Amino acid sequence: MIRYLLIILLISSNGYCHNYSHTEIEIMRNIKCPICNGQSIYDSNNEVSFAMRDIVAALYTQHKTKAEIESYFKKNFGNDIILNNSESYIYMLYILPLVLSAYFLYNFISQNSQRKSSKKRSS
Repeated sequence: MIRYLLIILLISSNGYCHNYSHTEIEIMRNIKCPICNGQSIYDSNNEVSFAMRDIVAALYTQHKTKAEIESYFKKNFGNDIILNNSESYIYMLYILPLVLSAYFLYNFISQNSQRKSSKKRSS
């Protein structure tokens, strides 16, 4: 894979201009540049991004679907290469503390109410 990227990197020029289709652009905007922080390969001016754009274009001309192209990049770079990754479980970082807090608060309130009712009965 890295050899393929390097070959494309050597072949492609810095100012390489290509008329990408709407679908290709959509795919490129959904793939992270592995070097730039938070940028897609479409928005990045990095040499590696240029090479990755060429790979997307080559796969698209081979009539690969968006899912197949993204799968190709996931296989070679890991799941984090996709910006809008539906398989990521990052939402758990936000939801889990809320659910746990609500659970412990409920238990705390119910135990306090049981203690108060048991004190009233004993007196």
